[in-house]
Amino acid sequence: MLHPCHPRRRVMHLARLPMSVLGAALVAALAGCGSDSPTMPSPPTSQTPKSVDVSALVGTASNSTYGGLARSLVLLPSYTAASPVNAAACPFSGADQLFECGPVTIDGITFKTSYQLLDAGGHPLSTADATTLAAVRTIIDVDGTASFATTGVTSTATIHSHSDNTLSGLLTSRHTLNGQTTERDTLATVSGSTATKLAVTATTTVDKLDIPTTVGAYPATGAITTDATTSISLGGGTPATVQTHASITFNGTSVVTITITVGSATQRCTLDLANPASLACTST
Repeated sequence: MLHPCHPRRRVMHLARLPMSVLGAALVAALAGCGSDSPTMPSPPTSQTPKSVDVSALVGTASNSTYGGLARSLVLLPSYTAASPVNAAACPFSGADQLFECGPVTIDGITFKTSYQLLDAGGHPLSTADATTLAAVRTIIDVDGTASFATTGVTSTATIHSHSDNTLSGLLTSRHTLNGQTTERDTLATVSGSTATKLAVTATTTVDKLDIPTTVGAYPATGAITTDATTSISLGGGTPATVQTHASITFNGTSVVTITITVGSATQRCTLDLANPASLACTST
């Protein structure tokens, strides 16, 4: 669901771009914004030859853990699937060669998930066979409007998101995630007599991200990048537009390298995913 961080806080951080955006976003994502904040992942263990946990593989392919961190860098709303996919409730469609799960709506936001099981040649499979299943492609659409309020502040968020990610290498000991998410989000906030509107269009790309097959491990290689255009309107003023590029690269340890460019200003940082307070940045 939607990130529990207060929407007005996100607008205030954006208004103070560029120098505070990275610390604010990462602290919000990793430290103090509620139980749904991204945390250190617990990857599924390798599947045994006799079984395939399709639900776990679909969850991994959805990229919610690592993708949530990347999204936070450009202050996109954070959400995951409405609930773990029940593979038994997702019938196979011969027409489009996908397993299609029924839509789930929570608080005005609708999650629709479909997935595809692929063999080593990229051909769709109609059943999960551990001896031939080489990849899982997951497609998730998130659409809807949610309203929420706290003392003196009311907010409405509208989300249109489409993601298409593929987890490959399932017949080997090395699993790799690639894919892309595109979206258009708006956030309208009213505090007293002040109205604020934030509109974001963004693309997040996952490139050759190594997915650990043991609990407690971190990706050995790969990167996640997000490019976003954000328009901010405060009251009845002229909208200000900000271009943001953010990337995270992994090296097999808990320490990741982060680069974020807001307008013409760039920060390069290191962050220990196990210790958000370790964030260290330099400006270029």
